[in-house]
Amino acid sequence: ALLLALCAAALAFLPPQGPRWPPQYALNMSTLAMAVNQSGWFNVSLGGRFGIVSYDWGNALAQWAAAHPMDCDLRMVTQAVATKAYNPEGKVFVYRNLVKALPWFSDVRLKITDPAYAGWFLPFKAGGSFPNGSYHVQPCDTYYNPPLCSHLYHDQLETPSEGPGGDGFCPGLCDVGSVPVGEYLFDHRNASLRAWLVDEHVMGPSGLGHPLIDGLFIDDFWCSHLLNGSTACTDPVQGASEIDKYQQVDMGLSDEDIRDITEGWLQTMTAAQQAILDAKKYTWSLIFGQANANAAPTLIENTTCALTLREACKTSSRFYTTPFIFGLHTGNDTDPLPQLAQDIANFLLIRGQYAWLGWGQWGMMWPPSIPLPNDLHTDYGTPEGPCYETTLNSRVFERKWTKATVRMDCNTWQAQIRPRDPSL
Repeated sequence: ALLLALCAAALAFLPPQGPRWPPQYALNMSTLAMAVNQSGWFNVSLGGRFGIVSYDWGNALAQWAAAHPMDCDLRMVTQAVATKAYNPEGKVFVYRNLVKALPWFSDVRLKITDPAYAGWFLPFKAGGSFPNGSYHVQPCDTYYNPPLCSHLYHDQLETPSEGPGGDGFCPGLCDVGSVPVGEYLFDHRNASLRAWLVDEHVMGPSGLGHPLIDGLFIDDFWCSHLLNGSTACTDPVQGASEIDKYQQVDMGLSDEDIRDITEGWLQTMTAAQQAILDAKKYTWSLIFGQANANAAPTLIENTTCALTLREACKTSSRFYTTPFIFGLHTGNDTDPLPQLAQDIANFLLIRGQYAWLGWGQWGMMWPPSIPLPNDLHTDYGTPEGPCYETTLNSRVFERKWTKATVRMDCNTWQAQIRPRDPSL
């Protein structure tokens, strides 16, 4: 996904860059977590301890999937407000998707159920994909009587459902207004859609227009063989990511159509990123390697420790010059963070002004049952310079902070943080 992200960035994205708020070096303020509790609210006594907590669309899913109509976005606002009340200094992010038009977001539902805005959404191909007029996906919610149908393309891969197999369960009929529940798609060839997405869906009152919401995780992407290359689009095919693999057939889109929509999406993302920065807010997509919603941290391994740190200690290193997400190695239930000391030391050795440390797996969803370790609540001050190898090819690296000296011995995979202030 990183190669595709870099291709997209080269086409239109803003370059990776940090937020407009001042750098924060205390370890607890340098942590980041994707947070989700599908059964209800995420515990703010955990979420509020991170420097950045980013609430996923699946948070409180059991609650909003049962609502009439669904109100995922409003519940994320409620979760954000509660988290800020617990820790006003932490940053709170919420979820947005500029590829999929998800009707469990209130503002999207109001548009997708209004025929005046039908041009904002991609339709099914007229006449069906098969001789009997059907498609590879179901255009109707057959739990309704009569079935509730829409001519606008949608699949059911990651949607709540009244029956088995859904991503969440509706304990009655799934209610997103006058259309069936599903993942619809924005048509980014429409300039008025782009303006609404940026001004309202991103910057509106349930998004970054809310004073207690600091940033967004913007999910999914468009990929085009004509733009990205014939082998680049693998999530699962060219077109919208994480949508049914027969999407191009079911919508009757040509390769040129997908190219044009991809170019339009890139314009939308660039406009959204700029609006976010102008408002002094932030988005994961401006972090190095996160342009296409990778949510994938960088981990430093003992087998490549010296090679990685030697390169990272150069003042021109991307770790110093761009924002980065680093991961904590994860283990098992009895030892969930088996290399915590090494991960903290490596992070302190090579981090730049804007860097965050989180759960070291794709998605970076911090398990609700695991507290934030006390070791991640220490303030070592600020770095006095870059890291350095103690002697030529010693494979031992140090960095001086105002309150400690951080040391990593790649020969023995041993970390040491020596306080320079006795109060630490």
